[in-house]
Amino acid sequence: MYWVLLEEEAELDLQYLRQYYSSQSASLATRFTRALTSNFSALETFPLAFPVVQEISGVAVRRVLIKGFPKALLYLVLEEKSEVRILRCYDTRSADFSGQS
Repeated sequence: MYWVLLEEEAELDLQYLRQYYSSQSASLATRFTRALTSNFSALETFPLAFPVVQEISGVAVRRVLIKGFPKALLYLVLEEKSEVRILRCYDTRSADFSGQS
């Protein structure tokens, strides 16, 4: 079992998205929260199941899509610490795999 931790930028990304979806409708915000919870559960159990999209200094950056939303999480797996570090959440329609427009 791995610990899932959010980097500050990812936390800000998710906070913005939660506020945005809440302003659209309560049910949309609930669906987004459930989709995130599902992703976090998958990352706790199977963090290596998702594709590597980039390598930085020998560390694989992986991506998991958020089901039902045009969003994805970028993350690192630190096996020696049993940690998954979520780096960013980005819009897959307007950004490349690194989260930059």
